[in-house]
Amino acid sequence: SFILISCEDTVQSEVSQIVVEGYIDDGKFPIVFVTKAIPLTSETQELDIMDYCIRWAKVSINDGKDEVILTGKWDDGYFPPYIYTTTHLRGIENNKYTITVEYDNFKATATTTIPSKPTVDSIKIIPTEVDSLCQIKLCITDNPNEKNFYKRE
Repeated sequence: SFILISCEDTVQSEVSQIVVEGYIDDGKFPIVFVTKAIPLTSETQELDIMDYCIRWAKVSINDGKDEVILTGKWDDGYFPPYIYTTTHLRGIENNKYTITVEYDNFKATATTTIPSKPTVDSIKIIPTEVDSLCQIKLCITDNPNEKNFYKRE
């Protein structure tokens, strides 16, 4: 006996996944992106990214005291250029934030805490061989019991 199996390279648009990405930093406003997942096919290069931005989601953030609904807007400073944000809430170090995203029958909730700023142990200025340029090395000690993430600004 033989078993025949057939595979087809198709995209099922009715089963679209939603991607939520966001962040909030100390002293800054929250930024959230809500998009549909882009299928990776041979036609992907011809897609318009704006077709995958979700512009009518309800995005809210709660800081433990207040809940603020974020406003969607075009902003060419980001990619994709459609964000949800607010000027009614700024991040505070060590504060806990809960974000909720609702769209059609989709609902997602996530919680984060802005970590404490690390203490700087030392700063070293290292000359380079190129003109008068220098390399700056900043050393910090991070608590190994915490899962923090630091970025350069």
